[in-house]
Amino acid sequence: MKNLLFFSLLVFLAFSKVTESKGTTPHIEILGRYFYDQNEKIVYLDWPGVRINVDIPEGTQKIEIEVTDTYPSTVVKSKPAQATVDSHSSYFQMFLDGNPLGVLKIPMQGGLMRILVSDRVDPTKSHLLSMYKRTEAKSLVGIKQFLFNEGAKLAFNPSMQPDYNKYARRLEFLGDSVCVGYGNNCTSVSEPFTTLTEDNYMSYSSIIPRMFNAIYFDQSISGIGVVRNYGDPDPSSKRPYGFYQDSSLKLNVSDTTKWDYSKFLPHAVIYHIGGNDYGGSGQYPTETVFVQHFLELIESRRKLYGDNIPIFISSGPLDGPWDFQKEVVSKAGDNVYWIDWTTIYEDGGGMGCQYHPDIKSHKMMSQILAKLIQNVLGWDYTS
Repeated sequence: MKNLLFFSLLVFLAFSKVTESKGTTPHIEILGRYFYDQNEKIVYLDWPGVRINVDIPEGTQKIEIEVTDTYPSTVVKSKPAQATVDSHSSYFQMFLDGNPLGVLKIPMQGGLMRILVSDRVDPTKSHLLSMYKRTEAKSLVGIKQFLFNEGAKLAFNPSMQPDYNKYARRLEFLGDSVCVGYGNNCTSVSEPFTTLTEDNYMSYSSIIPRMFNAIYFDQSISGIGVVRNYGDPDPSSKRPYGFYQDSSLKLNVSDTTKWDYSKFLPHAVIYHIGGNDYGGSGQYPTETVFVQHFLELIESRRKLYGDNIPIFISSGPLDGPWDFQKEVVSKAGDNVYWIDWTTIYEDGGGMGCQYHPDIKSHKMMSQILAKLIQNVLGWDYTS
């Protein structure tokens, strides 16, 4: 497995610009979708790429986090029957003042648990702790509070959340396992997938925002399709991407957890979806059905964000329905763009677990997409 703690100076500089402490009353800030349970005073999240920034007061030497993996009392749902302790643990990339702290594991154990974050914090000054969710939505993370030393506590306060729409650059990523970063930390296609080999922090969906110093939301799901999910025996699935797209929590789709789209209005939407519709054994959707459903997904975003929202649709590095994607682009009207990643492996990119792009490929993909975003939005970026 590749070194989990290797990050370039460039990445850290871009990261710190977006997450620098504002010098206000200490609070917990979440960048990404979440659901706050008023009864339990716990904030829940599960989507990949969600960032948590925590103000650490001066005098702190030890940081702990109190979390739960049980479902909110206001939205009761049993755990997935197939859950296992390892495959459904959540992992976070940790930073203190922009410097790496390593990887924090939040296991799926049931009930409230207290986990040590660090006991070597410099107490002579205040700090900014940043947590970045590396793993996709296979288990729920409920944050009750952070504890400092042996007494001070800091809980989530929804009234102190930032106005996402005041950030100068905002991107939304909607995709499948490639966007998630599935297996990108593997050294070969044959290396077995584990939760640790999935690193959304080094996926193109988070590399690109750092290049542009943008905030972003990532609602990506492994195996998901436009019409048909991977391996479904039928040509259409009961729960394709559209089923989940409006929810604050992927694991709790209900009216209670419906996301308020007015909170985050992106400047562009980037899709990576479609390959799973024609993957695995089973019946595949027709070209007509695929194109129509994709156009409906695009139209749903335009109704939320405006007709002129730039929309990018990317291919994968392997064979897929990319001609069907091009047809979607041709029929979708203005401001829709196709991203060609079909030659990434031929051009020197590497393969991770089960032929998914590795980190090198994700960086190459990011360069291609960044140039297109720059041309369309006029944003400068650092490569």
